[in-house]
Amino acid sequence: MKEHMISSLFSSGFRNPNIDDIGKIRESNGTLLVPNTFLDPEYAYTFESGVSFKFF
Repeated sequence: MKEHMISSLFSSGFRNPNIDDIGKIRESNGTLLVPNTFLDPEYAYTFESGVSFKFF
């Protein structure tokens, strides 16, 4: 039986902009929506850690 446990997790994520976000011009209710050509990919990094103790 384990009485002590240490755990950790590291993860990363990546999201590329959709083609609609970069190059599609739309009209909605009389408003012209122009795409943002300066969008870059998004990166996310997370780290989690935990310690647990079991008594009796």
